Amino acid sequence: MEVNGKELDWLNTAFYKICMFLWEFVGKIATLESNIAVAAIGSAGGALGAAWWLNNRDKKKELKKEIQNTNAAIGMAFGVTNTYCTFKDQLVNPITTNYARASEQLDAHHNAVADGGNPVFEFEADFRFLTPPLNTSFELHSQLYEKLTIVGRPLHCLITLQQTIHSLHTSILHRNQLINNAKAQQLQDLALSAFYFGLVDAEGNTDESYPNVMKSIQELTDDCIFYSNLLAEDLGIHGKILQKEYGRNAPKVMRIHLHDKTKETLLPSGENHQDILSWKYPA
Repeated sequence: MEVNGKELDWLNTAFYKICMFLWEFVGKIATLESNIAVAAIGSAGGALGAAWWLNNRDKKKELKKEIQNTNAAIGMAFGVTNTYCTFKDQLVNPITTNYARASEQLDAHHNAVADGGNPVFEFEADFRFLTPPLNTSFELHSQLYEKLTIVGRPLHCLITLQQTIHSLHTSILHRNQLINNAKAQQLQDLALSAFYFGLVDAEGNTDESYPNVMKSIQELTDDCIFYSNLLAEDLGIHGKILQKEYGRNAPKVMRIHLHDKTKETLLPSGENHQDILSWKYPA
């Protein structure tokens, strides 16, 4: 079949238009798919950003709550420190000071007798009763174990503190019972001296229960102060770690403050607790 020039021109024009239509159609499809892809990517990015924001918000809420619980625990620990500082200042120190003075006077008397002095030793037994302070360590225990995420030295301080408080209360009650027994027996002169200072009695027996319990009360009171104070300090460090993790505008952490007089006269030096002081927190 032969095709003349006019028919060929018409065919070429029709083919061109068909090709252009198809090209535009494909372009529109590509543009549509591109817009869909961009929208999909934008949606995915927005979802990830929203998820990050929500996660960060929830994390800050948890950190804020733990800082608040840490502050409550610091207040409780400081309260224990203050309780036993007061107990030591108003009750333990006066009694143990009187006892130490009487013991020194007894030693001086023995030396005087050895040099031919008067063998009669006169002293006044300090039989004031002691009442154990109110034990609030159970609330502190619940606060640390149930509301805080701490490990290491603070937990050791808490456990040791509770054991020490129990031992102190036991020693106080034991001393009160010893005093009741001495009063019931109406001990006088040599018998009273033997009981009070742990000396050999008229029958050749030695009972050091009273001097031992006096020493225990003094040492255990210091231990209660030491461990509760160290616990409060470690909780403050824990709070600072949480603050740093929180970032800007973090809640404040409670700072404990002991008066200079308390530090000088009531706060133990820590020389008997070098083992736990060498255990740094945080590790």
